[in-house]
Amino acid sequence: MKTVKISVALRFDDPSEISNVEIEKKVIAILKKYGLTATLGVVPFSRVERDLVALSASRAAHLIDAQQEQIIEIAQHGFCHDDCTSSTSGIPSEFLNLSASIQSTYIRRGLRHLESLFGNIIQGFIPPFNNYDDNTISALKEAEFKYVSGSFDAPSNHKLATLPGTCLLSSLRAIIESIQKKRTINQTVIAVMHHFDFSESGSNKAWLSLSDFDTLMAWLAAQPDVHVFTLGMLVDRMGQTKTRRALNNYRLFRMLPWRIQRHLPTGSLIIAPPWQVILQSLLHK
Repeated sequence: MKTVKISVALRFDDPSEISNVEIEKKVIAILKKYGLTATLGVVPFSRVERDLVALSASRAAHLIDAQQEQIIEIAQHGFCHDDCTSSTSGIPSEFLNLSASIQSTYIRRGLRHLESLFGNIIQGFIPPFNNYDDNTISALKEAEFKYVSGSFDAPSNHKLATLPGTCLLSSLRAIIESIQKKRTINQTVIAVMHHFDFSESGSNKAWLSLSDFDTLMAWLAAQPDVHVFTLGMLVDRMGQTKTRRALNNYRLFRMLPWRIQRHLPTGSLIIAPPWQVILQSLLHK
């Protein structure tokens, strides 16, 4: 039977000065328990009533410790996670359509704070609401970021590695099992999660408990064909060229007739030539 390599990255968005620390601590403990890793999109500043409050060392102590133990990678998740654009564009975003100078100011200020707090270089940027524009890219390149993880439809014609989230955590197991069943081609899955996914948050959007997360991570760690990386590790392995190829494949597949699309992999990034993906998918439909 053909061996297929499945690369997985877990992206946990929104740790901040005002986020649920207990959920974060338990997620980190579960990752450590199974020898897994994740990228945490950390918000540098938060709105508390009308005040702008920086993420403090005391509040981030568990994140600092986990980073030092190499359980997690820290990425910058915007500036303060404000929705600055939906009232004018209809699309929620902290940066979309803002001037280059404003975006650069926000991004650099947030970056300085996180690097001071965590004591290392922050390589990745995760735009709140996943939306950004060419001005965002210019600011990220000036600040020497290595990658951006946002929407599939955001700008990609640049020299910054682009690793969009490919699915929500709720779909992760089903997508992996589908890849394992067909065993046609290597794929990369980037699963995104938030505090509100967990019932312990009290959110009506919750779909699993921390116990369920433990079970899911135990299953993930037991898959011999699955390898779990941080986003930064994926960039090191794939490089900017392969990440762009994977993004172009995704966009090309969406343009194909639905009769072909329905047989193609979903929820993943694929760097193989498009003809190979299409042929293999149709042969194993």
